[in-house]
Amino acid sequence: MLAVLIVWLATRFGIGVLPDSTVYIDAARNLLDGRGLVALTGRGEFKPLTHYPPLYPALLALLTRAAFLFGGVSIETVARVLNGLLFGANVLLVGTAIKSCARDSFWLPVLGALLTLTAPDIVGIHTFALTEGLFIFLSFSGLVLLSRYIDSRRGTWLVVSATAVAMALLTRYVGIALVITGILVLLFVNGRTFRGRCFDALSFGLISCAPMALWAIRNMRVGEGVSDREFVFHPAGLRQVVVGLSTVSSWLLLGKVRTDLRIIFFVVEIAAAGLFVFFLRRRRQANVAARDYHPDNPASGEMFRTHGGSSPLLIILLIFIVSYMGVLIFTASFVDADTVLDHRALVPVHVATIVLCCGLAWKTFESFKQRPAIRATFVAIAIVFVVCYSIRGAIWLIQTRQDGQGYASHAWKESQTISHVKNLPAGVPIYSNGYDAIYYLTRRPAIYIPEKVKHGTGRDNGNYATEVESMGRVLQEHRGVLVYFNKFPERWFLPSEGELRSQLLLIEMVTAPDGSIYVIHATDQLNRSVVFAGELY
Repeated sequence: MLAVLIVWLATRFGIGVLPDSTVYIDAARNLLDGRGLVALTGRGEFKPLTHYPPLYPALLALLTRAAFLFGGVSIETVARVLNGLLFGANVLLVGTAIKSCARDSFWLPVLGALLTLTAPDIVGIHTFALTEGLFIFLSFSGLVLLSRYIDSRRGTWLVVSATAVAMALLTRYVGIALVITGILVLLFVNGRTFRGRCFDALSFGLISCAPMALWAIRNMRVGEGVSDREFVFHPAGLRQVVVGLSTVSSWLLLGKVRTDLRIIFFVVEIAAAGLFVFFLRRRRQANVAARDYHPDNPASGEMFRTHGGSSPLLIILLIFIVSYMGVLIFTASFVDADTVLDHRALVPVHVATIVLCCGLAWKTFESFKQRPAIRATFVAIAIVFVVCYSIRGAIWLIQTRQDGQGYASHAWKESQTISHVKNLPAGVPIYSNGYDAIYYLTRRPAIYIPEKVKHGTGRDNGNYATEVESMGRVLQEHRGVLVYFNKFPERWFLPSEGELRSQLLLIEMVTAPDGSIYVIHATDQLNRSVVFAGELY
């Protein structure tokens, strides 16, 4: 209930909208209007959705249609309610997962749920119209159900687990890591015979991949392939590694500090944790040796064996983390050079790490029942994490409530540049580095300016000069405008404003704090451009 309330409070100006969010919302709106799952592309055309899986926009459309029966609400409102419920479900799911690993503990599931509730990256991702909230719910439901199958050997749990994984894969393509995890678990962490393990793995793979196979067939029929992504080798570089380390370090109480300092502190914390674990293992080995030295005390040896086995869920989560990171690295190296191991990409790993660490902490905690100092150390560490996460979460909530997020923020809704774009005559061609923002906020299609570097491959665009020349010709012949925002530092692959001005001899007709609007400059078209600008403004 508190998780749902936090999302509702954080989104008082509406659900956060990022560039990817505009695609999901647009596809949902077109599906509602009977045009199918289509969305605006950077070329200003509406094409079938292939870049993203279909489940999240389809669910938004379905829920919006259902809400229409009770008075009707916008897709953004439906996304806001859905993400709030998903965050509540995910917090509950984390507590339930930890409870399955620490059955005798009351406070540890509460601790894990509270850390999930207050982690800024986890709660923050649920305040945007993005797929991560749904993906976390489906993926962790599938993993928990898979552990239930390993424990009980009931085929129903296997089928339900594979179904949840199939839906997660239809939510995010990175869900293939779940399929890999399930197959590895069923092959190597399964107590059945070799034939039984192979049958389980094959059944799991077929059920979890069948819906995605149908989606791939649909994409090949309506598009240019399974997806519009290119398969080119571009090895993950130092930038991805640094961002990944910085992201993980923020989970260990390190907030927004300089990247180099954050990584240094991260290494120190990891080293300290490693030494602490080494100390605990030495202590436990000493305890085992002492018990073996007194063979007339079999009860203590039985106690150690009871807590020495690994819970199936803990092993499953560990395999999932490795598989997920492997898929991300593969994607960054072969599919999308712009993949960054940031908070959004790693948020499922963060959730899995909370469950995994709480489960391992409980096993260690129980092994040292007779060591009050060690138990007190664990309690102190838990308190520090809760306090730090809570403070950072509260700061995030206060800051988020002040303005809103993404294209739903006041800065975008009250943008002077957007206001001028709304006043353009109908039919005027619009080129922009923020075509998605223009379409979402004005409902006017815009065209992406040419990329200097193909962000999907990281390689130079060999057709860049030709595409810029073509853009200039359209701007000149059809009296178009070029809208350049200064709010997209992450779009490093686009030409700068100065480069375009020098290449196309642009005339700046509107200057605003967040961007500028240009028309083409040509000696034989100068007077017409000025007159045209006067007609516009």
